[in-house]
Amino acid sequence: MLSTTYAIQGLLYFLAHPSLWMVALCPFLLVIVCSIGATLAIFLLAYPAQALLLIKYAGWSPGVAWPVTFIFAILETALASLILFAALPPAYLDVIFRKTLLMRGGRAAELIRRQADGEDVGASCASNCGACFRVSILLRISVAIITFPIHAVPVLGTLAWIYLNGILLTWEYQQSWFDLYGAGFAVQKRYIKSHFGWYSGAGMLAQALEMIPMVNWIFCWSNAVGAALMVHDLEEAGLFPQALADTTSNAHLYGATATAQSSADSLPAPSSRA
Repeated sequence: MLSTTYAIQGLLYFLAHPSLWMVALCPFLLVIVCSIGATLAIFLLAYPAQALLLIKYAGWSPGVAWPVTFIFAILETALASLILFAALPPAYLDVIFRKTLLMRGGRAAELIRRQADGEDVGASCASNCGACFRVSILLRISVAIITFPIHAVPVLGTLAWIYLNGILLTWEYQQSWFDLYGAGFAVQKRYIKSHFGWYSGAGMLAQALEMIPMVNWIFCWSNAVGAALMVHDLEEAGLFPQALADTTSNAHLYGATATAQSSADSLPAPSSRA
């Protein structure tokens, strides 16, 4: 299967499974409910409190304080809605990623079920958060900013930007998969490098689709599904991050065993006694 098709596979799989639509719809309903709640709180509590503070402590006249704080309240409501919209939907991308893994089955699905049952599966919280911080913030955001000037080169510059940032986009979507296998940032980096063709091919089209105005929010969901389909195929091919993690963490053990065996082989055989 060509890795460049995962973005399309993800879109088709998403459209074909209505249960995934509900996962995508949930955060938007939460945004609406929370926005209504924030609006009521601002206009019923914050708005009059701010007006009274300006009248009492700043010496403003009621005729000025109330209209001005009304404008403040509108701006605060817009800001609250913006924060909610920026925070809630992305938090659900991992939910749809994991749900797709469960639907596809395999070893990752088994680990997710064991994790849900309370078993100690995956990396520690500190290790997982550290890896997410490095990939999502230190790498993805910094690379996006640093490489942004290459857009000045028509067509080729934009293609190069999509190529570089698409790799990190797919990596970011698969963070919880690496966590299931206890793979920290260093192991993840080696895994991406070892399977660079998979990530560069899948990420380029995914990143390009997320740059399309108006419909990019749909492709965010389908790209998370596509990243899960890619994970399933990686596991089907036997390309588990745990294998690399085990090799890395136990290298000293294997080395010590080999040295001991070599030393034992070099010892003279005991002489036989009559």
